[in-house]
Amino acid sequence: MPTLLPWVLNQRLHKDSIEVIAKIIIDTRLEALASHDVDAGDSSWGLGCRSYDRTKNRIIMLAEKGEVDWLEAKRNAQFRFSINGVPCGFYRGEAENPNQRTMRRTNDELQQGSLIFEDEVLSPIWRFAVYTADTGEVVQVSFVGLTGEDGKVVSRYDVPANDEHVLTRIDTHYEEEQPAEVSRTAARRRKDGEQVDAKGSSKT
Repeated sequence: MPTLLPWVLNQRLHKDSIEVIAKIIIDTRLEALASHDVDAGDSSWGLGCRSYDRTKNRIIMLAEKGEVDWLEAKRNAQFRFSINGVPCGFYRGEAENPNQRTMRRTNDELQQGSLIFEDEVLSPIWRFAVYTADTGEVVQVSFVGLTGEDGKVVSRYDVPANDEHVLTRIDTHYEEEQPAEVSRTAARRRKDGEQVDAKGSSKT
């Protein structure tokens, strides 16, 4: 059976929704990497934990805001979220090599699979595979459908991390704090004994 695109195998998995989650994963990993400091004692394990926790919470925050009607997420120990009712998860690694932990189905996944299809090729495990370089940067995010028995990829859509066309046209509905603008006059260092008015102009 050829590898199908997710929205061909399951029409509830819209391309735009997949790309919104992919952008959250990519952006969050980049932010965590920007604050990663090996010289201060940060490790790759810590980077992975921080990236995972922030990504999970941002997906939950987006779902709780209610600004998109296709996303559901619960604060459970075994984190899963749903795109239009289809359970999904994410893991770091190659799409073709999922780990045993990510292959575990939750009760919701088991129940939905048994209700819809007996053939697990038609009801795969849906995961975002986050492939990173040795330096920690995201190389590619792949949304894959995996068979539960052997983890075979039966559906796949790749979202390259450097695809500016994809990333810039997605609104993930979370706001990033912007630094306050400071005028060059106000930012100028005062001289000894100098008095400055409310506009930042020198009185002396």
